[in-house]
Amino acid sequence: MKDKKDEKQGKKEINWWLIATVGVGVLLALSIVWGAKANQTAQVTPTVSTNVDQTTVFAAVATPNCQEFGATFGRSGSFHAEWDSNFGTCVLGMWEGSRISEGITLSELKEQGDDFTFLMPFDGYINQSANTIFVNDIKCTPGNPVSCDGITLFEKNTPVHIVSEQGNDSSGVMLIQKP
Repeated sequence: MKDKKDEKQGKKEINWWLIATVGVGVLLALSIVWGAKANQTAQVTPTVSTNVDQTTVFAAVATPNCQEFGATFGRSGSFHAEWDSNFGTCVLGMWEGSRISEGITLSELKEQGDDFTFLMPFDGYINQSANTIFVNDIKCTPGNPVSCDGITLFEKNTPVHIVSEQGNDSSGVMLIQKP
């Protein structure tokens, strides 16, 4: 005569939580692959969190690869753009964390000044409130954003020339990609 313990050894119990978790993982993987094919410039960053019942939940957050955009700002060196969730787009500024080549720091730029030219790395806006700025050889009004006869959105590869005087605490530039 078989007892209940022997019957359980012959039958395998189905762990529905495990099946559900694997199913969610497979669906997530398929959606990531499909999303990557739909938008090749998107960079998918998976994050994992745990609910109170210890079920693992996956979420994907897609943000553009901002590091593909860069500019050299005279003696300050070269910098790459970073994702800015406040603007909802890529932003390129003279931040040490974005530096990709050696150069003077922002505080040194404010003390020493500089005169430099670069090309807009994307369609976007320029925040620059120090001294003189020329966009496409037209003298513009410094500000946040810079305005050239009422135009504040500048196309990719537009030449920009900035003259930052010595001792100006407003020196520095920030480029904001058009969302």
